[in-house]
Amino acid sequence: MRKISVLAVLSALIAGCTNQGMSPPITHLLVLTDLSTPEEQAYATSFHDQLARKARRYQTASFDRFSADATVVDYSGIPSRDVVEEIIFHRLQETVPSTDKALLAGAHRISSQANNLPDGERLTAVILTSGTRDPATIEALTEIISTVPTSGSTTIYLAGVNAENVSALTPVFHTIPANAAVVGTLDADLKTLLRRL
Repeated sequence: MRKISVLAVLSALIAGCTNQGMSPPITHLLVLTDLSTPEEQAYATSFHDQLARKARRYQTASFDRFSADATVVDYSGIPSRDVVEEIIFHRLQETVPSTDKALLAGAHRISSQANNLPDGERLTAVILTSGTRDPATIEALTEIISTVPTSGSTTIYLAGVNAENVSALTPVFHTIPANAAVVGTLDADLKTLLRRL
């Protein structure tokens, strides 16, 4: 009986050591924020406020804003709660006009980062925007997203999208349907998104 107990303890210890040896993959976070309207600004602030609690899950993070026709990097480095709170207080306090070209620039940024990921690493990208219904923009966005590897190493969320834009934007991700989602503006949608991050 005693031998069985000792064997059980040894087996548990070996299993524990084996599990500890399997660390989770290195995951990078890229957040691109549209602050064109007060509604987008409020959604972005709420998102960042809740994200601050789990920022340390990521090995690196980049927080960008849309501005005019481009993206501006506010922070790139090791994320922490303090970093995200600094972004909230210093970068999300006013609206910043931007065009659909900034959305396309953000998509190019995701594609570039996704295509340059080292083997075994992952990218989680979140675009905070109310979205668009412009056919030319949607067509260009679809083309850019189709260049994201289909290996499953990249996950993309388009979040804060107005209800009327959700159905127009969902087909953009047809090449990576299991690794992308278009998320609405409801509190329940935001909670679901943050649980996935």
